[in-house]
Amino acid sequence: MTVPRIAGVQLAPGAPLTWCIVEIPTRAGELVAVETPMGTRVGTVLVAPDQWLDALPAEIATGRVIRPASEAERLAWEAGRCQPQAGRRLAEEIARGPAEL
Repeated sequence: MTVPRIAGVQLAPGAPLTWCIVEIPTRAGELVAVETPMGTRVGTVLVAPDQWLDALPAEIATGRVIRPASEAERLAWEAGRCQPQAGRRLAEEIARGPAEL
């Protein structure tokens, strides 16, 4: 029985890690495509499988690294990192405009 290789992948800047089963060679810092319950997403490997001292149980995995990210996916990821993100509350406040004094 082979022990599953597990990697921690961040699917968005500041997002928590998604633990993924890895069946291809990957290393920390690599941009990869991940199959998740929400569909295929792109993220950065922050914890590579070879960084673990002990094997991790496959049950913690909620995704699967399926391949390295394509050039188009890489460009979209980089563009998304440069876009400021605002929460719904801030967006609503901006839409209301300045408060009356």
